[in-house]
Amino acid sequence: MKQKKIGADALATGHYAIRKGPLNNASLHKAKDSTKDQSFFLFATHQEQLNYVRFPLGNFTKTEIRQLAQSYELDVSNKPDSQDICFVTSDSYRDLIKNLNPNTEKKGVIYDNKNNILGTHDGISNYTIGQRKGVGLSGLKEAMYVIKINKQQNSITLGTKDKLKKNVINFKNINWLGGNILPKKS
Repeated sequence: MKQKKIGADALATGHYAIRKGPLNNASLHKAKDSTKDQSFFLFATHQEQLNYVRFPLGNFTKTEIRQLAQSYELDVSNKPDSQDICFVTSDSYRDLIKNLNPNTEKKGVIYDNKNNILGTHDGISNYTIGQRKGVGLSGLKEAMYVIKINKQQNSITLGTKDKLKKNVINFKNINWLGGNILPKKS
């Protein structure tokens, strides 16, 4: 294996994911602990990077890792779980997004799925698809979820839970890390 600038043969991370396979054609898999799995977060990892990285926590549950840390008398054994992005040093990932792209903090319109105006929002970076709580609207007749975020119009669209369902998913820039199981284009 080609050594990197730091002179290491591999890089171990604290992500809950599993890497399987040979040194030069590894594949990415879900962690043993499905409640802590982070394999989805690593979607943009390229094959060369996956070949180099190791995930020593992937075959353990969070409880097992805490027990190991306790047995070694490590201070982190009782550390609260992080709910934000691990490399963000401020109090919130929203601060990072605001600094990287201030336009995501502009006020905009909240619509229902029939284009009726329901209210305003404080910036699209404060919302995710499927979000129900913290939308900032009260008095709605039924539970409403974020079903669309339109960056160009700076708008949020709400709908009932059934509107979250999709029949078609469009993909672009696919980064396949599952080996050579897809048929080759002819």
